[in-house]
Amino acid sequence: QQVWSIGEFLGSDLGDIVAQAITPPVAQKDPLLELAFARAVGQKGTVKAIKHLLEQQDVLTKIATKILESTAKLCANKVATGQAMHDKFAMEGAFEFCFGGKPDYFGGLEPRIGPPCARVLCAMVKEHCDSIDSE
Repeated sequence: QQVWSIGEFLGSDLGDIVAQAITPPVAQKDPLLELAFARAVGQKGTVKAIKHLLEQQDVLTKIATKILESTAKLCANKVATGQAMHDKFAMEGAFEFCFGGKPDYFGGLEPRIGPPCARVLCAMVKEHCDSIDSE
């Protein structure tokens, strides 16, 4: 059972704010450039340089704003705990599906549904147009 925490509550929003602030605009459009930039920061960057980028983009204000907005939404909820939030969406008599064990999971799909078709386009047409459940 998961326990409520501020870190989980705020999620990736804060990380996104920081990433946007330090990543050059050209790198934000290309994952390979973004990775190269991150590696360059790790190899040649300094705390002073990163701090300058964060200050230049006013990241502290953006993070504080996001925290305030998120906690204000939390106050608007009528439930008191993380468990209550979860229970709010769980129906009475809810259940979990269970199929097999770890060996089945790590064995992959191939033993269950067969190998993938090497002719991708033909397989897509069959799956989406010619199967019994295709509409």
